[in-house]
Amino acid sequence: MADSANGAFESVVLDKRRFTCDAESEAEVDLSEWDNEVKPNSDGTFRTVKTRHMQKIESITLDIDVSRGDVEFINEAKASFKPLSFSATRADGGIYDGEVMITDSTSLNDNESTMEITVEGRIRRV
Repeated sequence: MADSANGAFESVVLDKRRFTCDAESEAEVDLSEWDNEVKPNSDGTFRTVKTRHMQKIESITLDIDVSRGDVEFINEAKASFKPLSFSATRADGGIYDGEVMITDSTSLNDNESTMEITVEGRIRRV
């Protein structure tokens, strides 16, 4: 289930490195810990199979400063096996923190100087 807080992210901190976010980005937050699959039984009843999964925030659009080495920092963090400390502040004041890995594509939009990232791991709303 997606988090119901409103507003884009104002900033994200990955391992003490702060990134400003695009004010028009539409990140998707999933703080649930379980997926449920309903399976039928032969007598017409059903059972639920629960699968644990990690929390995720998708499509966070970061403002990238190439001269500061932001692209290299993100790509090195993604290549690492070490989780990153994570904190994110929403425009509405909501705060998330946790320990994450960067997943999915990390392509730089050179025209906009932005990069969309997805993080997965242990994330909680503070």
